[in-house]
Amino acid sequence: MATEFKNTESTIDNSSLRLVSIFQNVLDRKGITASGRLKNSFNVKESNEQGIELEFDSYGTIVDQGRRPSSKMPPVKPIQDWLRDKNIRPKGGQTIEQLSFAIAKTIQKKGYRPQPFIQLTLNEFAEYLANEIEQPLAQDIEDSIQSELNRTINGKTIVVNL
Repeated sequence: MATEFKNTESTIDNSSLRLVSIFQNVLDRKGITASGRLKNSFNVKESNEQGIELEFDSYGTIVDQGRRPSSKMPPVKPIQDWLRDKNIRPKGGQTIEQLSFAIAKTIQKKGYRPQPFIQLTLNEFAEYLANEIEQPLAQDIEDSIQSELNRTINGKTIVVNL
């Protein structure tokens, strides 16, 4: 007997949109929204019959985990874009390019403190799933049991109401 879990599948299908929404809300709450590029980069796609994949801009991992000091300087262009998005103007006759370079050098020397958002989001999503799947799953189990109990045995229909 193959059991269908229609209610649960529908809830899980809708949950991928909820995951993106939770990520965006967490970024807003934490104030990680300079340009909105990271916030708008979240996308969920089906990976196979087993689940979904969440994609987002690669610098989201750096925002989440931070960056240690290193011999490699971060790219200057995203810093320039960030300065423009935040409407930050250089002082003392400096250009945006010069200020971006100085910030990149500082990040290279001192690193970048983490602004964790990934685990927080996954925790909220797990709580959402627990709350949202409990009722549909219970209904699916009840429907499955009811269907099995209502089947015909030796030409006689047995009906049992739960």
